[in-house]
Amino acid sequence: MPVAKGLFTLLAGTAAVSGKLGDSTGENSLFQSAANKGAQAPYVVLHLVDVPPAAHSQDGPSGLQNGEIQFDSYAADAPTARALSQSVRDTLKNFSGALSEGTQIEFYEVTMDSDEGYEQGGSGYVFKSLLRLRAFFTESGE
Repeated sequence: MPVAKGLFTLLAGTAAVSGKLGDSTGENSLFQSAANKGAQAPYVVLHLVDVPPAAHSQDGPSGLQNGEIQFDSYAADAPTARALSQSVRDTLKNFSGALSEGTQIEFYEVTMDSDEGYEQGGSGYVFKSLLRLRAFFTESGE
């Protein structure tokens, strides 16, 4: 989905987030659905959890989506994962506007913000902080 690419560009271009990533360009630190094998922490994995159409008319869906987007922040230790997650949250929780690829988006609710402990990562154990945000958005071309 184009919204994911736009969110990656926004996060990589925000110093508070990019400064905490393993790769400050975001190229090897921002992923959709799953991190690359061997990804070096810290990194963020984005999941489109629930993205139904927000409105219908007799003409069909409006193109407006009411989505829940999850950001999993991974790092070698819990405080670093939490700090990265907080930077993502602070960047997006009140964001409203156009993303680089044209999606119009407005975040309006934090639905989950928690620490998930550690799990096996590509290069050993990593700690995870989970963040879920709700947003209305219309992708470009809709």
